[in-house]
Amino acid sequence: VGSKYPFNTATTELQPCSSADVLKSIEKALEDSKERRISEAETKRMSKKKTKPTLKTAFTRGGNHFQMFGKDLVIHCLIKHGFDPSLELTEEWLASFRADIQQQNKLREALNYTIAVVQNELNPTAKGFIVTDARISEKKDIDNSSKLKDVTYDYFEPIKFLQYQKQHLIEFDDFDSAVDEYFSKVESQKEKKQDETVRKAAEKRLERVKTEQGKRIEQLQAGIADR
Repeated sequence: VGSKYPFNTATTELQPCSSADVLKSIEKALEDSKERRISEAETKRMSKKKTKPTLKTAFTRGGNHFQMFGKDLVIHCLIKHGFDPSLELTEEWLASFRADIQQQNKLREALNYTIAVVQNELNPTAKGFIVTDARISEKKDIDNSSKLKDVTYDYFEPIKFLQYQKQHLIEFDDFDSAVDEYFSKVESQKEKKQDETVRKAAEKRLERVKTEQGKRIEQLQAGIADR
């Protein structure tokens, strides 16, 4: 808290990707998914979590050319250029993508836009933002500002990422202030949220007990009345 967080190291050795890099990442994501399914079938240990390759996982997984930019920035750039980050990748989609040079160029431009963001927006004068768990309602009769009273901090970011546009953001004059504010309150907020979860669970259990007891009393009364 009170520290300065350097941005100059984030702009070193940033190389734009080629269409070949894009195709390679997509092919690798599909190949890894296929190998995982084969391995699970051979060991008869099917994963409970069905993780199908998507556009965002193809470019944010470990060891990837684009990993250095971070998941949030990659997703932001995909959305900005009209791509659905959650688009499921299939062999059929890949075949169509290979034949569409215009789409290849568009996706390459989207991914290379990460460099422009890093170089132009991530600097010592950048603002800071805290993403909260409060959702923005699109209904006109809802006062969204009232939701900010008891919010929990989810993340801190140096720019307004598009994937968080439906969540309340708290803006700061600089990134350092956003980081300081986040870490000064996030632990106490988590504890408060956990306490609230425990309280609600206890209230539900109590309500179930009351309901069951009420039914038993009704049954006893009905039995007495029949005698």
